Amino acid sequence: MANTRQKRLEAEHGMNNAFVKKQQAMADKHAGKMPKMDAEMNDFCAYMSNNGMHAQEFAVKLTAGLDKVAFPVKGGQRDDS
Repeated sequence: MANTRQKRLEAEHGMNNAFVKKQQAMADKHAGKMPKMDAEMNDFCAYMSNNGMHAQEFAVKLTAGLDKVAFPVKGGQRDDS
């Protein structure tokens, strides 16, 4: 009985491991690059006086290189109305 239980647990672990590896492979092909921010944006009060247009332009630049499937973010387009 112990051998049967051991084989069953190993098979279950193998199936779980295969599922995790499959999900990781699916995520890896959609991986985008990390967004880069200017060093001044880390200052406490650097952008306290933003207006909406500046925020939209920053969002467009920040999300420009991201894969839209892996990282479904808004801000990839500017509203010029």
